[in-house]
Amino acid sequence: MEGAWIVKYYVIRLGEAVDKEVSKSYYFHALKNKIAYAPMGNWFELGYAELDADPTSFKVLAEEFGKDKNSIFWKGVKQPVDFSSFYVDENIPKDNQHVYTKNSTTDLLTIIKGADPATYKRFDTGVDTWDRYWFRDYKHYFYEDTKLEVDYQSFERIN
Repeated sequence: MEGAWIVKYYVIRLGEAVDKEVSKSYYFHALKNKIAYAPMGNWFELGYAELDADPTSFKVLAEEFGKDKNSIFWKGVKQPVDFSSFYVDENIPKDNQHVYTKNSTTDLLTIIKGADPATYKRFDTGVDTWDRYWFRDYKHYFYEDTKLEVDYQSFERIN
């Protein structure tokens, strides 16, 4: 009977989704009083992490973002952001001081230098599929999270 328990423990990790309408990546652990992060619920192929989070206060903010009473998490990792003002706006992480980019080379969000959190948004022209790389705020344009040194008033995307 002990062998069956060991198999069950390693096979059954994910319980119910914390909020399946918002994210398919954050779950209550099936056997522990913990929150688990498993991208799209596919812990077997994409990985799995048990968070150092309070399960009673944990809320999902977006697909990859969550928070408990003390911390903000991205992909299950605590983030050094302003906890009290952090939010996700159209899948763009922000707080009152910074706009962040989801860096593929690290587990931590990276500050987008020069971006204004109140006005930073996707530069949607409706013309092409490259819009996901372009952003703007009230006085700058950004490409792939890098501020462009261009004249804001006359700048125009031509292709």
